[in-house]
Amino acid sequence: MIVYVDIGNSDDRLTQREWSDFIFAVQKIVDWTCFTLHGVRFSAPADPWQNASWCVGFADNPHGRSSALSLRAALARLAADFHQNSIAWNQVNETEFIRPPNEGDSST
Repeated sequence: MIVYVDIGNSDDRLTQREWSDFIFAVQKIVDWTCFTLHGVRFSAPADPWQNASWCVGFADNPHGRSSALSLRAALARLAADFHQNSIAWNQVNETEFIRPPNEGDSST
């Protein structure tokens, strides 16, 4: 299972220090619970908003599902701790691999 976890501070509810602490707290929980960290993305420093996104993977077994539930519960607590209305949980239901065209294939 692949999930994107997204946080933001576009409303400037958090000070820069609190935003930094929030990112660190999410990263710590992701490191503790997820099976694979596929990547982390942050908005550009000069953008008028602050966002962060983690792409995480969980094993397709009872332990992986348990880890996903643990992450969700921990994120709910972090949302409360950092006075957030929500943290986005985007579960990927299907992955498609786009392959390069075969040599001589003119349908590109």
